[in-house]
Amino acid sequence: MKILIACIHYPSASGRFIARAFRRLGHDVRTVGPSTGAGIWGIEVDPRWIWTPDFDPDGKWKPELIITADSGYVFDWQPDLPCPHIIWGVDNHVKDYWPERKYDALFLAHNWGYRIGEPNTYWLPPAYDPETHIDLHRERYIQVGMMAVPYHSRQAMADRFVQMGLPLVAGVGMLWDDYRDWYNRVKVAVLKSVMGDLTQRFFECMAMGCAVLCDHPKDAEALGFRAYIDYIPYYDDDDAVEKAKWLLENGRWKEFALRGQKTVNPHTWDARALELLRTMDKIKLAPGIATC
Repeated sequence: MKILIACIHYPSASGRFIARAFRRLGHDVRTVGPSTGAGIWGIEVDPRWIWTPDFDPDGKWKPELIITADSGYVFDWQPDLPCPHIIWGVDNHVKDYWPERKYDALFLAHNWGYRIGEPNTYWLPPAYDPETHIDLHRERYIQVGMMAVPYHSRQAMADRFVQMGLPLVAGVGMLWDDYRDWYNRVKVAVLKSVMGDLTQRFFECMAMGCAVLCDHPKDAEALGFRAYIDYIPYYDDDDAVEKAKWLLENGRWKEFALRGQKTVNPHTWDARALELLRTMDKIKLAPGIATC
């Protein structure tokens, strides 16, 4: 199938992983959208990780399916022959990015809240990339780590870890192979979500062999992840520090890392792409339905 992925092309964006997954599945994939390199999160991005769109609206290549795979970018171009246009939203709980717009189907990364229950709306969570997010079995000398956009709440958590005697190594800007190599040095990965969402890092850190410590993600159980078995949930910053200390005692974190890796194994972007295509086939999606 000829698939056009429309997204914001900043490094580590969901659209980039989705495009790779469809290509691995043998589809003819092109991408379109703003290409963003420098200035992301106040850092300079290594040129190795800058991704350039390759779709020419004036060329002969015409898509059979358009996937807008980013929360903040809407692609309005229509090919000469109509084809299904779907949205794969990743921040649907934060903001309505598509007011008064029509699409053939809407796939949401979270199974609660915004637009859940509406016609042609389906749950499709994030995942990990099986080529990128792997366990290299290296020495893990970072006790507790968090690589994320430094929102105020995350900075406050890092400060609280220091105050309670367990420094949390936090950072921003390591991408792709650098990001993987860094997390391969981390024993306990601390995640702090926005409104309790199940983030990409939940899957990525498990796949990379970290013990995951996170704030009660709402969709984890529905996907087969077991609290206090595959990951450790926390209630507030102080609870997170105490549980991180508990995980580090006598190497207890290793048990959770191993169980998490087994449970997360099927949750790849490739599996999500196949689920999207199966859902489209099941609902016999025809171009121009635009019920969302």
